[in-house]
This record gives sequence, C-alpha cells and structure tokens, in this order.
Amino acid sequence: PLLMDGSAFRGVPMLFLAASDDVAVSKANNTDAFAARYSRSNAITVQTGIVGGHSFSFAPYTAQIVAFFKSALLA
Repeated sequence: PLLMDGSAFRGVPMLFLAASDDVAVSKANNTDAFAARYSRSNAITVQTGIVGGHSFSFAPYTAQIVAFFKSALLA
C-alpha cells in the first residue's frame, strides 16, 4: 500500500497496531512510513507502546479498537 497513489486512501480512517519489536515486519519501515505518507489526507491513529513481536495479543487494545470503529462509523 505504501507505493499506491494516496488518493486510494483519501478520507479513510485508519488504525494501526504494530509492535515496536516486530522483526518479521519492521514497524518503522511499514506502519510508521505509511502513517507519515498518508496522514495529511487521512485520519490515522497509531497505537503506541505495543510489544510482543509479530504475533502480539490484540486483547489489551480491545477498548481502543472498539472506540476507533465507533468513531469511524459515526464520522
């Protein structure tokens, strides 16, 4: 998605959950780069403080995920 035209994502709210210690998919080269590139035309939320590698548990972030979807649906 990072190489796509930004208009494909314009106006699409996005939530990123990525572990900072992921070695399979680098957060800096993927999540952070994507958010930096498309944040001007999108409402992007990046959940910080996540660790646990590539297969971290989403359970601790359930409230944030639900809140994101509620706000995106009501926008």
